[in-house]
Amino acid sequence: MYRYRHRPAYGSDKLLIELLPKNADKAFMDALLRHLKEIELKIESVQDLWMNDEVMLKCESKEGKFLISKDVWDLVFIMDAESPNVINEIDKILNGSDLFQKEHVDFSDYKLQKEGSIQSELDNA
Repeated sequence: MYRYRHRPAYGSDKLLIELLPKNADKAFMDALLRHLKEIELKIESVQDLWMNDEVMLKCESKEGKFLISKDVWDLVFIMDAESPNVINEIDKILNGSDLFQKEHVDFSDYKLQKEGSIQSELDNA
């Protein structure tokens, strides 16, 4: 079973899917892409970003465009959707699958602290 989080990007209101496989190998990627066929997934291009060992898939679907990013540490993100509906629809697909397990998160954990707030917390400690 693969774990994932449906959450905002750090310091943003934009939603993304963070996938947490133990190993983002071919079997994992095949399972993910197979599930995304439900939204008529089409991979427009694949970029190998050699500078940071990342692969970026530019995708199109009936719900809109989005990116799938996989890096050397097996972190996989689905993000940068034209419409938040794309990310929400992918969440529904993964959540309805026996292969994926959703981890619930507190959205406030992804907000950036305001400047000076760390210092004020230290002063009050």
